[in-house]
Amino acid sequence: VHEVPYIIVQTPRAADHELKREIRKKLLEKHPNSFPSFQINRKLIGGIRLFINGQNIDHSWLSRVLRFASLTSV
Repeated sequence: VHEVPYIIVQTPRAADHELKREIRKKLLEKHPNSFPSFQINRKLIGGIRLFINGQNIDHSWLSRVLRFASLTSV
């Protein structure tokens, strides 16, 4: 029996059908039987953020800006 992970995909604006299909395809390679839920989070500015069973994988522009800001404030 495969454990099916709980996956949330956040994007800054609504993802079109083709983008959702590509994201699902990539996620299925690593997480068989998964079916991600899509959410809009306008604070991300751009990029994508994934939550897989509560683990955050952040590839958003917001996270990059915050990392850069923390480097320049030292």
